Amino acid sequence: MAGLPWIVPLPYFDPLEDFAPYAPLQGSFFLDSSLVHPKYARFSFWGYNPKLIFESKDGFVKVEGHTTITSPFSALKEFYREKILNLPFDPYHPFCGGLVGFLSYEWGAALENIAPVADAHDLDLPDGLFGLYDIVVGYDHIEKTAWVASIDEGSIEQAEKLAAHLEANRKIPVFLAQHAARGAQHEMRSSSDKPEYLNSIGKILDYLRAGDCYQVNLAQRFMAPASLSPWGQYLQLRQASPAPYSCFLNEGSFQILSSSPECFLISKEDGALITRPIKGTRKRGETPEEDEKLRAELTASSKDQAELLMITDLERNDFGKICVPGSVVVPELRVMESFAQVHHLLSTVRGMRRPEFDIIDCLAAMMPGGSITGAPKIRAMEIIRELESVNRGIYTGIIGYIGPQNTSQFNIAIRTMIVKDATAYFHSGSGIVIDSDPQTEYEETLAKAKGMMASLGL
Repeated sequence: MAGLPWIVPLPYFDPLEDFAPYAPLQGSFFLDSSLVHPKYARFSFWGYNPKLIFESKDGFVKVEGHTTITSPFSALKEFYREKILNLPFDPYHPFCGGLVGFLSYEWGAALENIAPVADAHDLDLPDGLFGLYDIVVGYDHIEKTAWVASIDEGSIEQAEKLAAHLEANRKIPVFLAQHAARGAQHEMRSSSDKPEYLNSIGKILDYLRAGDCYQVNLAQRFMAPASLSPWGQYLQLRQASPAPYSCFLNEGSFQILSSSPECFLISKEDGALITRPIKGTRKRGETPEEDEKLRAELTASSKDQAELLMITDLERNDFGKICVPGSVVVPELRVMESFAQVHHLLSTVRGMRRPEFDIIDCLAAMMPGGSITGAPKIRAMEIIRELESVNRGIYTGIIGYIGPQNTSQFNIAIRTMIVKDATAYFHSGSGIVIDSDPQTEYEETLAKAKGMMASLGL
C-alpha cells in the first residue's frame, strides 16, 4: 500500500450492495460491468463526493463555481493536464481516481461546427460534465478482488475509513432489483410518430441515391413516466437489459441510466487504443429455434456486413488522425455478440496513440462515434441535424472515466435514459442504407428500446 495510488484491499462483494446507500447522493457514480466481458468489461467502479466539477454548456465552462467563455475542448484538455494526467498509475488497479462523467453528442458535433437543434423540448442539460474523484471503489469480476483506492495523499485516511465502513456493514447479498416495487404500466410518447419517422427515412434514401452519403443513423426520442426512484429504475433496467458498459450517474437535478453494449474507446497507459463499433442488429427470438434462425440471418446478411465494414473503415480513419502510422489494425471483424433483447455484429479496431496527443485529443478526433452518425461522418451529421426534431444530448455521446497517464474507458451512450422530474427520456435509432426497408428500420428502433421500455413498465 506504499505510495500512490493508495490501495486498501477489500473482500470481493456485490458492488450493487456496496454502492446502494450512496446512489441517492448528488455526484455519485457507478460504472457497472453488469454483463462481464473477460477482455473488455471485467471491472466495476463507484464513487461519490467529487472534489471538483467541470461543466460545459453552449460555449460556457464552469469550474469551481467560476464561469468562463472558452473552447470546451481546450478547457477540458487543460483541466485534465493540470489535475490528473501526470499522477501515478497502477496497472493492477486500472482506475483509482480521476474524471468520471459524459460528453454529449452535441459536444462532439460542435467540433465540426454543427449547431444543436434549438427547440422547446430541450432538457437543458450540460454538453459535458465530469467530476474529479480522488477516492474510488473498484471490483475485478474475473479475479474476484475488490479495493478502495486514493490518488491524493490528503484522502488516504478517508479511503481507509470507507473501506472499514464497507466491510463492517456488508450483509448477505440480496438481489436489490427485487426490492424496487414496479409501478403501474404507462404509455410513452415519441418526438417523431411513425409516419414522421418513415418520412424521414424516405428523405435519407433520397440523399443516399443522390450520393450525399452511404449511411445515416436516424433516431427518435421517447418519453414516459418514471414511477421508481432513479436508482430503483436503474436496477430494473439492469435486470431487463444487462450490458458490459452499464452505468448510473446521479447529477442531482437529473440522473443517467445506461445499459450500453458498445465500447467507444479504451485507452491504455502504453498508448494502445481500442474501439468496438456495432453495426447490424436482429431481435432475439421467442424460442431457441427462432433465436438461432435470427442469428444465422444476421451473420449471412450482406446488407449488415456492408454496414459494419463501412463503419469499421470510418473508425480506422478516425484512429489514423491520432495513431502511429501503420499501427491501426482490425483484429476482429464481424463478431457476433448477443444481449437480452438483440443480437449485434461488431468489430474491434486497435491502434497506438501518437505521443504528441493526449486522451482529450483522442476523444475529440473520434467524437461523435461513427457507428451512430453514418458515413461520411460530417455529411451524415448534417442530415441528422436537419431531420431529428430534438437534441440527442447524452444519447450517442459518451460516458466513462479518464485516469492518469491517458488511461480511460468510455461507452457509446446507447440504450441510455435520462431521468428528470420523474420522467424518463430515451432515444433509439437505426442505420439507414440505400437498400433499407423503412418499416424494418422502424421496428429495429423498437427492438433496441425494448429493455428500456420493459424497465419502465411499458
